[in-house]
Amino acid sequence: MLLARLLWCACLLHYVWVPIRVRSSLADNCKEMFAKMDSNGDGKLTWDEFKAQAAADTDPEQLQEEWDSFEPKDGIVDLASYTQCLLLKFDFKVSNITASAQEQWDCYEKKDAKASITMDSFLKVQTERGTDIPLEQLKEMFVAIDTDKDGQVSFDEYLTAMIMEQM
Repeated sequence: MLLARLLWCACLLHYVWVPIRVRSSLADNCKEMFAKMDSNGDGKLTWDEFKAQAAADTDPEQLQEEWDSFEPKDGIVDLASYTQCLLLKFDFKVSNITASAQEQWDCYEKKDAKASITMDSFLKVQTERGTDIPLEQLKEMFVAIDTDKDGQVSFDEYLTAMIMEQM
């Protein structure tokens, strides 16, 4: 029974804690993004303010779908609705990213399933996959993913990098 609880806690750390840290950061970023779009500072986002922030090459239909996903009330989106919608999209995306990350993680050579990967293992798998990323750039990627700078990448670090890359 104790072993089962310990395993459950380990899974919780991998699959819940990392996304929660990133999700919290995303919530803070939502406030900043909303404030930038809210050009008149009234705490309400209008369609005109929203589309003014879109890139010039954004597909108008895609932009309209994005706006509609915030479910504007009387043509206005408030910060709470904006943040809630983005976090729901994030949660859905994270569940897909986590499954993909686990599948990719299993390809790396490790001492056991929970062990960290080394630079050599990372480079070997990336090369076997036929990546067109230059070797030096792959090394830089590994160093960037290794946030605790111990020379190895844990699953938490790998998952965090995958989530951040997709966001």
